[in-house]
Amino acid sequence: MCDRVPRPPAKILMLQLTRLGDVLLTTPLARAVHHLFPEARIDFLTEPANHLVLAGNPHLTRLWAYPPRGGFGSVLSLARALRRERYDLSLDTLGDPRSVVIGVLAQARLRVGYDVRAPRRWAYHKVVERDPAKYTVDRKLDLVRWLGSVPSDLQPEYYIPEGARAAARAFWRDNGLDGFRVAALSPVSRKAAKRWSPSAFAEAADGLAAEGCAILLLWGPGEEGQIAEVRGAMRSSPVGVDPPPPIPLLAAMIERASILVGNDNGMKHLAVASGTPTVTVHTVSRASSWNPPNDPRHVALELAGDRPPLDPADVVRAALEVLAISRASPGPGTAP
Repeated sequence: MCDRVPRPPAKILMLQLTRLGDVLLTTPLARAVHHLFPEARIDFLTEPANHLVLAGNPHLTRLWAYPPRGGFGSVLSLARALRRERYDLSLDTLGDPRSVVIGVLAQARLRVGYDVRAPRRWAYHKVVERDPAKYTVDRKLDLVRWLGSVPSDLQPEYYIPEGARAAARAFWRDNGLDGFRVAALSPVSRKAAKRWSPSAFAEAADGLAAEGCAILLLWGPGEEGQIAEVRGAMRSSPVGVDPPPPIPLLAAMIERASILVGNDNGMKHLAVASGTPTVTVHTVSRASSWNPPNDPRHVALELAGDRPPLDPADVVRAALEVLAISRASPGPGTAP
């Protein structure tokens, strides 16, 4: 181990400032760090909106809030507080300018990060190669593999409160979803380039409805317009949640659904964490980076490159195949 960090480190700081899905995909790293250093205190720095994703995680001691719109004064105040903690080890799982700056200012004895472009890489004492073809979870684990043997488990973790599960059960009952295969549809993304055609999603939803599935539309704040386009193009009658549910209830609904079909977004990673099968349309993102490898319960359909246009019937076919696999080998997402 590098002589900058004690053996074993007593205090560890993890940094993943943004994006719900990316934070979820960092939870296996927290689990691996706890496995390596079971006596260490492990803290996590991210924007406040992501704290609900980490609530209840047994591997983490403290959640620090990075000011999403704060000025230099707010960041400097946070840096002083982090510096007082005297961290032995920091793990920057993002490597963007904000995480690099706050990581340097926190002054952990050993800073670990990816081999990003200069001058950012110079902020780290230990630089790890960033393989863009790897599943993101696996790539994050590379940050600590040099420290010791790391479990191969790539499953993200989200701890759904029982109150949220009770609310999801009530929603199913009140909306007549009990007894149906529920296909949750998440045809949204904050990035326009990552959205498949709303009319194509509508056609795929109608195809699943024709196969006996109940369709549940899910979206987040600010995505109402995207959902309205899909709903308006559908012939079948979906169930919707308005206003969008908070993250705990959203996760409980996804866990209760038979499958999640959607764009490459944070809900897909909630589904993976909840054990619910997925079919994901990747318009521009690399599927290998964002889809669990070698798992037939999670299918990625790519549009990028020279691939032909995706037919909605292909999405329906993939979803039905995944549903058949899930019935043969049920996971947490199929629990009543």
